[in-house]
Amino acid sequence: MVMNQSLRDLCWPGNRLCSATAALAGAAGLVPRLDVPLPEPDADLDEETADRFLSASGEHLDIRVHRVRLSWATLSASIASCGPAILRLVFDEGDAYLAILGGRGKRLRVLKPDLGVAICKSEVVAAHVAPKLEDRYRGQIECLLEEAEVPARRRARALRHLLGERIGHAPIDTCWTLEMKPGKGVFPLMRQAGLFRRSAAVLSWFVLQYLIGILAWYLIGTGALSGRIDLGWVMPWALLVLFQAFGQVHVGWLQGLLSIELGSLIKRKLLEHTFALEHAVIRRQGMGQLLGKIFDTENIQGFALNGGFIAALAIVELVMAATVIAAGASGPSQLVLFVAWLALMVALSLTYWHRRRGWTNVRLDLTHDLVERMAGHRTRLAQESRAHWHDQEDRTLHSYFDSSRKMDRISLFYSSLALHGWVVVALIGLAPQLVAGASSPGALAVAFGGILLAASAFAHLNLGFSNLAGFLISCEHLKPVFSSPIEATPATSIDTDRGSGQALDARNLSFSFPGRARPVLSSCSLRLESGDRVLLTGPSGGGKSTLAAVLAGLREQDSGVLLFGGLDLAAYGARTWRKRVALAPQFHENLIFSETMAYNLLMGRCWPPKQGDLRLAHQVCLELGLADLLKKMPSGLSQMVGETGWHLSHGERNRIFLARALLQEPEILILDESFAALDPANMNLVFDTVLKRAKTLVVIAHP
Repeated sequence: MVMNQSLRDLCWPGNRLCSATAALAGAAGLVPRLDVPLPEPDADLDEETADRFLSASGEHLDIRVHRVRLSWATLSASIASCGPAILRLVFDEGDAYLAILGGRGKRLRVLKPDLGVAICKSEVVAAHVAPKLEDRYRGQIECLLEEAEVPARRRARALRHLLGERIGHAPIDTCWTLEMKPGKGVFPLMRQAGLFRRSAAVLSWFVLQYLIGILAWYLIGTGALSGRIDLGWVMPWALLVLFQAFGQVHVGWLQGLLSIELGSLIKRKLLEHTFALEHAVIRRQGMGQLLGKIFDTENIQGFALNGGFIAALAIVELVMAATVIAAGASGPSQLVLFVAWLALMVALSLTYWHRRRGWTNVRLDLTHDLVERMAGHRTRLAQESRAHWHDQEDRTLHSYFDSSRKMDRISLFYSSLALHGWVVVALIGLAPQLVAGASSPGALAVAFGGILLAASAFAHLNLGFSNLAGFLISCEHLKPVFSSPIEATPATSIDTDRGSGQALDARNLSFSFPGRARPVLSSCSLRLESGDRVLLTGPSGGGKSTLAAVLAGLREQDSGVLLFGGLDLAAYGARTWRKRVALAPQFHENLIFSETMAYNLLMGRCWPPKQGDLRLAHQVCLELGLADLLKKMPSGLSQMVGETGWHLSHGERNRIFLARALLQEPEILILDESFAALDPANMNLVFDTVLKRAKTLVVIAHP
């Protein structure tokens, strides 16, 4: 259903594609609304040209425009969940582009060319995504249905089902999603996803149903104390209780939706920062420490969601309880007791947090020690005396037991005091009013109600802070992950031809590993001209691999200047720099992924590949002497390789690493001991290929 307009009128023409991208990014909250015009393409665009213009628009807007692949079978559902996105549609009058803000169910919110918002059905949109693909088989299937005498009322459904069987897995590459670039903070992402608005809705509904609950019990309590319980009192009370139950269900539903979206956002940020970790940081940590961080990443989501919600609701309950206590019998004195008890609970919470942090440190040390001992079990058997095998384990377990006992003791005391202790103290404070009989039954009832509300609030505060303590401690241990810098592509793009044939200048480079006083590189200078062939030799540990990593932009020098074509790494961006200066690391630091042979060859060039890329990869493999390997593989370049696929020999892996580096076609190629694993028969063949295909070459080898 399109509201008052045809679908064609809701689409943007091809010559306004960049304007549609900017308008959609502004409407979705990805960027501020811009009035600066962007360069527009011609009206007639193929998919590749549209992709280039959309990518350029994304760079100008400092967002990521990512081309996604959809399948015909799930097209309708995928369209509804991919917003904000640009979708190419096919009409009889020509192609056009639909700017999708988002969707729910079968309804899409789209941004019109006049910047208004319209609603349309996802099925209507899906019918215009790939009509030529459907028309190819529609006639055959319709004839088949007619011959089978399928009833007319069932023919449309049968047609869709058979089309799905025929072309259900056909890829559709005419959709581009818009999203913030990696490295943006959590709060901008939360704001863009509307999580703050949803959080406010959850809290508003909770406060409303809480107030309604207090009002309901006020009505029934007033009626009971006055002796006027009749239908006129019971009916409003029953309606309020019913609405309160509805509010609780609605709050639970909103909280569930918010939890799912916030959880996915946390996972995304963790994944981005994990991929951005420096290689040296990962190597300095053992498997046990990395496994402990994995456990923390699993815990952080649950702690943040449960602890955050429960703590927020506990604060609301505390405010409500204080209000009710102040209105009851002996209100001022009871309120003083309430504030004092709250201060005591906060002090106990801080003590609990301190002890839990110590317990968590011991637990992670225990995990690290266990994993490291499992990994080095054979070495222990050979080198360590049997009498001392369990000395360190006993000390670690004793420390863990002691920390657990301290934490459990304060936790038990805290939880018991939160509920039962408050009730006892509050009743003692209310005892003079009860003995003297100076307060009315209504005031006493309000006081008792405030005490019970405060007890519930303290119990929730206890549970919420327990989860929040786990969240804060996990964040503390994951600080190296979250503090890892995410590559930010410059908003102004560098011309791809600029720098070609220019020199790489390194002047007075110095580099030191963290925790080491002696620098690996000191006042190192180097100049590479286009076409140079350089052999870099030196003893082990002399800094050859470190220098290569600095030149390739994998490490940042402590001091000195590194320029390529007169520009530094910050001007190009890390991704563009690494396309120009590529490094093939040593054999033990390179990987064959459990994927196709083509993926392992072209992963540094482009993916998914074009036919020209596949032909070039095949040619490079032939030049490197891998013809016999390709002949053996039943699927050729489409053969799965790696641990779960075709097993490759040491020499075959090494030549694939070389082919991967050559296929990137960088301006400067650095090979770090890449020829060490080659047998003499293949050395000359491989070396001639590298000399022929590398524009500028640096070879690192032992003397």
